[in-house]
Amino acid sequence: MDALFAFFKDRELNPVHYDAKMKFWSETIINYCEDHGILQIDISTIVSRFRRKGKTPKCLDKIFEELIKQRRLISTN
Repeated sequence: MDALFAFFKDRELNPVHYDAKMKFWSETIINYCEDHGILQIDISTIVSRFRRKGKTPKCLDKIFEELIKQRRLISTN
C-alpha cells in the first residue's frame, strides 16, 4: 500500500508500475465520485477521504493532471 501512496517516479524507470498506479488511482477517484454522486471534487477532499493509518496519498496531483488531460475531469481554474 505504501507504493500506491508514494510520489510518482519517472515513468521511464518502471512503466508497468507507473501505469498500474495511474490506473488504480484514476479508477478509484472516478468510481468514488460516481458512487457518491459527486460532480465537483478537489485534491484536498480526495486526500482526506483516502487517508489510511495517518498516511495520505502523495501522488494525487499527478493523477488529477492526467484525468484533466484525458478530459475525464474538467478543471474549474
